[in-house]
Amino acid sequence: DRSLEEVGVVFGHYGMQFFAGKKVSGRSKPSIEQKRDPEDDKVETLESLKTKYKGQYSSLEIEQYWQSDCKPLAPGEVAEEEPEEPELVEVEGMTVTSMGKRERRRPKVDRYGRPIT
Repeated sequence: DRSLEEVGVVFGHYGMQFFAGKKVSGRSKPSIEQKRDPEDDKVETLESLKTKYKGQYSSLEIEQYWQSDCKPLAPGEVAEEEPEEPELVEVEGMTVTSMGKRERRRPKVDRYGRPIT
């Protein structure tokens, strides 16, 4: 069908895959390898490690450190998410930091406005 071909062209233009009548395999994108940096015990990618130690070590030294000293994550281990930076918001001419998502929740109160514990 010509219309399906056109849809494929549009998807391809945006770098997306389109398969008419075919099921796409389970993996959508290859995962980026992450390892634990023994220096500070944080999970890093090779690129983030290069950025972190840029200026202190050469690219070759960082890659050797990645291969020899950095430990792969244990099976099933997920890297902890970095806390997001507070967003700067302008309110009535003043710039203030936005509260984090957890702080935005209203405390539970009873019908008289007293906190429920």
